[in-house]
Amino acid sequence: MGQTTAGKNKRENERKDNVSAVTSAGNQEMEKQLAAGNTMYGGAVSQAMNEKLVDEKLAKVGSFFIQDGGNFIRTDQAGYTAARKAGKKVSKSYITGSKGAAAKFGNDGYSTAMGTGNPSGALGSVPISKDMLQSQNKMKGLMVGALSLGMPGVGGTLMRLDAGKAVKDAATPDKAYKEYKQRFDAKMSGKKPPKKSNIITDTLGVVKASLGGGDKKTTLGQ
Repeated sequence: MGQTTAGKNKRENERKDNVSAVTSAGNQEMEKQLAAGNTMYGGAVSQAMNEKLVDEKLAKVGSFFIQDGGNFIRTDQAGYTAARKAGKKVSKSYITGSKGAAAKFGNDGYSTAMGTGNPSGALGSVPISKDMLQSQNKMKGLMVGALSLGMPGVGGTLMRLDAGKAVKDAATPDKAYKEYKQRFDAKMSGKKPPKKSNIITDTLGVVKASLGGGDKKTTLGQ
């Protein structure tokens, strides 16, 4: 029984070390991209994490590609290196084992979005930028709003409310990002995140503020 417990503890510590190493690589790449003025750094961070997984022997490179217009031409490592030095667009595919997938995506190992605040995986542990959040909200507002038109009854109403919230957040990126970061930081520290506002609480907050009933920010966490 003791050996089993010791073995479980060893595997858990190993998993945490893997997550920490890959998260660190992601955060370093995020800082590098921000310093270069790139706020849409999701792809670069994911790539840096993949490279760290390879370094840690938790993944391996599957194939090398050179981009030619809209086509991706498979090549070998030498061809990839030469093309990259020549300034051509190149890319790689990766083969990730279960330990690598768990380190990057979290305990279940399934692909997940970046910046979710899930500390069990590296990708969820690196925050998205304000510009990335605004872009997501714009896309969500358009897509969910369009889909809601074909959804009758309560379902369609809820989807339209959700779309309306996304559009409003896209139009007020500073407030939306502040709320996102509060929730992200709480999740990362194991605390209960503030209740996410919705289009109804946002509207009520505006009404309260206009009537002198308090700051709209009080809607967070209620």
